[in-house]
Amino acid sequence: MLINPFNLTQYQKVLFHEPDNGYEHNDFYLVRTDDYLAFLYVCEADELGEHIPGYQVFQFELPINAASWLADAIENKFWKSAELGGLPSGVYHYEEVIEGENLYITREMNAGAKGQNGFMVINSSRDSLIFANKKLQKGYLTDKLLLDKKLLEALKQINSHC
Repeated sequence: MLINPFNLTQYQKVLFHEPDNGYEHNDFYLVRTDDYLAFLYVCEADELGEHIPGYQVFQFELPINAASWLADAIENKFWKSAELGGLPSGVYHYEEVIEGENLYITREMNAGAKGQNGFMVINSSRDSLIFANKKLQKGYLTDKLLLDKKLLEALKQINSHC
């Protein structure tokens, strides 16, 4: 179910919000529910329709415990050399099963938009929020959002505050 960041339930909490995330006219929200983390890009509705009054929402979900995995994978698998424990040269993806969910992360030079370096994150265990009868959610996290706007630091703090 798509989350409306403007009308959260008592079981939902915005952990991180950033309007300047590398995508023009999109606000980024990281919302924690009792069961999972939802990564949302929210923009004004256009010809593709609206999910909440006046807005479209692009959302992917990860288990709560995947926050530390995601931060660790970015810092220690992608941003470190193979000699320091990072991925071998020429390998640009990493996957793991967290809480029974198949998660995959890959380095992208156009992370959802031309010229935006970052990562594509895929959860192939959750039902698609776009296509019926398909298990796949994916989204993008830009380097700007992770580093300049401090999403990476916020991800590291999630499990320590459970």
